Amino acid sequence: NDNAQVVLDGWLPTSCDRLIDPEVKVDGMNGVIEVKARAMRNNNMCMPIATRFTSVVDLGVLPWGDYKVMSNQGNLTADLLVVEADNAGPDDFRYAKIDKAWVDFAPDYLGSSDSRWAVVVEGEFTNSCQRLKEIKVQDSGDTLEVQPIIEEQGEACLPVLSHFVNRAALPEFEQPGRYLLHVRSDGGKALNQVFAVYGNIGE
Repeated sequence: NDNAQVVLDGWLPTSCDRLIDPEVKVDGMNGVIEVKARAMRNNNMCMPIATRFTSVVDLGVLPWGDYKVMSNQGNLTADLLVVEADNAGPDDFRYAKIDKAWVDFAPDYLGSSDSRWAVVVEGEFTNSCQRLKEIKVQDSGDTLEVQPIIEEQGEACLPVLSHFVNRAALPEFEQPGRYLLHVRSDGGKALNQVFAVYGNIGE
């Protein structure tokens, strides 16, 4: 019941390269998804300066099952599990409207957790009855899925917007590397951010 996404993280080789829409092939019969990042070179006078890029590929609603995602001429592969939905709506939970999200490394701020890492989500409630019930964090190794689940309290709900900022603890990162922060939002949307961990410091 939801839009599946693939996030590509890599390098553009020169200062003239600009990302264009990726090439996507979905073979539903064999459960194979091929994704190819593409770039356009503006001119020939280019400096060999590599630049990081992150590209989010929307795959749409896929039939539930196991998929193999392939990129970089098959040199990169990842497993994608699409589970059967609990309902016909866009989400299994009701999510808050999230406008911004980022990872915060605060060694002096522990709050109620022993972790020095946190995700900060910023958004809006769309009526006067909405409250943030919980922020669930699911750790699958190199991906952190953040679910800002809301509930409604009261009956006479007014259509007013109210701003909020909340944080939730993330697990400690045992290994340096690049990680994906995937934050769910209302209407089947999501925010994706790739960040790097160098020792005990994030970027």
